[in-house]
Amino acid sequence: MLSNLNEILSARKREISSVTMLDFEQELQHVLKSIKQTALEQDLKLVHDFKQSVKVLCSQEVLQSVLPNLISNAIKYKKQGTSPELFLQSVILDEFIILRATDKGIGINLDKHGERLFNPYQRFQPTIEGKGLGLYLIKTQVEKMGGKISIESNVNEGTTFSIYFRQNP
Repeated sequence: MLSNLNEILSARKREISSVTMLDFEQELQHVLKSIKQTALEQDLKLVHDFKQSVKVLCSQEVLQSVLPNLISNAIKYKKQGTSPELFLQSVILDEFIILRATDKGIGINLDKHGERLFNPYQRFQPTIEGKGLGLYLIKTQVEKMGGKISIESNVNEGTTFSIYFRQNP
């Protein structure tokens, strides 16, 4: 627990390392190498479309935190008896590059849990292993760079997270 608290405090205080132009494809491939065994064991079906924006102005530290969290959520919150599916897409909107991650998992009741979703230690599926820190850390890191995160979800249909990266942080 002390380690988790330290991670939270660190995320709040830590300055974002240098922001640079990063290639979504390269960063995704780097992350997939690190979770290769889990992806194979879970039969992860991951499709991506980075045509609208191949690159994003971001800290590598942040992107390499965001991507694994989104992928692990798709795996953890898949529908029972199915393989996890995740569609990643880059979209340009005004001054933002948006990374959308859409899964076909169990979804979440936003009317019931939406207010607490991005708070630390919030877990809504007691049978699924986790610490309840991933979304909090993503939100904290992205907001430090002038971005934001939003969610759309329907129970038993899936979830879409939209991560907004400001292009002039």
